[in-house]
Amino acid sequence: MENQPYNQDEDFLDIILNVNKVLFATLDTKELLYLIVRKISEVIPVARCSIVHIDKDKNVGNILATYEDPALDTITIDLKKYPEIARSIIDDDMVFIGDVETDPTLSEVKDKIIGLGIKSIVIMPIRYYDGPKGSLYLRTSRRVDRFSKNDLKLCQVIIDGAAVALKNAHMFNIIREEKALLEKMAVTDDLTRLYNHRFFVRRLGEEFKRAKRYNSVISCSMIDIDNFKRINDTYGHQTGDKVLQDVAKILKKSVRETDMIARYGGEEFAVILPQTAREDALRSAERIRTAIRDFRFDCLEEGEMITVSIGVTTYPHPDIKNIDDIVRKADDGLYKAKEDGKDRVVSL
Repeated sequence: MENQPYNQDEDFLDIILNVNKVLFATLDTKELLYLIVRKISEVIPVARCSIVHIDKDKNVGNILATYEDPALDTITIDLKKYPEIARSIIDDDMVFIGDVETDPTLSEVKDKIIGLGIKSIVIMPIRYYDGPKGSLYLRTSRRVDRFSKNDLKLCQVIIDGAAVALKNAHMFNIIREEKALLEKMAVTDDLTRLYNHRFFVRRLGEEFKRAKRYNSVISCSMIDIDNFKRINDTYGHQTGDKVLQDVAKILKKSVRETDMIARYGGEEFAVILPQTAREDALRSAERIRTAIRDFRFDCLEEGEMITVSIGVTTYPHPDIKNIDDIVRKADDGLYKAKEDGKDRVVSL
């Protein structure tokens, strides 16, 4: 059933202001698309109202929002079955089908449309970004009679405002994504794509405070690649970088999702293990050591082996009062592992 016509005596400007107030209240694109079709359907009597995104390469349209189904995700349509949309794309302009039965645009599909009880159709491009062609199109139809000039005028004004709202939402999403990328870059090591030293210190501080507050445990492992200078001297720094990247990948596969890995500096890595007792932290370190020793590094000569030394510490510990103590204690274990012959795990 179609909505009732808007009151012709009602101030046209009031309708536009009220609609724009709703449209400009959100920066969520999906929500905004539905609000556009909903508000048009509320002020203009229509049977159907949808927004279609056009994929010109595939000659299909994707219905992104429809008034009849607020929960709609995406439905793909064949543009050959919607010649009025195809015509609007070609003309880059509004297409108004005043009478479905007589308009030549719909000659090949009019029987099906008439069978749905549709009398009149309007297609309007929605241009919300700079470019010669709009990629979004409003398609609305009614069953009773043809759209009036006032209907078309009101619809066009709403669409023009909606285009601005969509552009705002689009720019907001771009800025948000760029901000997220910058934030990630600020805490990520460029070479290994692990967290960097700065983020390690911040995260260790957070986890240490949590462990103290809830009387829980936290462990930390410091990992150093054995004889890494020889790798650089023998194979060059590019190969050394590749070894660091491979080790980083092994570390990611060897720890739990709740653990945090960072490149501490140079050939040294660190792992924070929240709520992990000493025995479990030692098992995790041994798993890492074995995985790296057994890995075949393609950038090195056949038989060349990479090993690591690992120091592990766990809080609570009588010598640990702050995060500097945690790092120092894990480093002491690392240095002891080096002194004892490398390729081993030591916990102090």
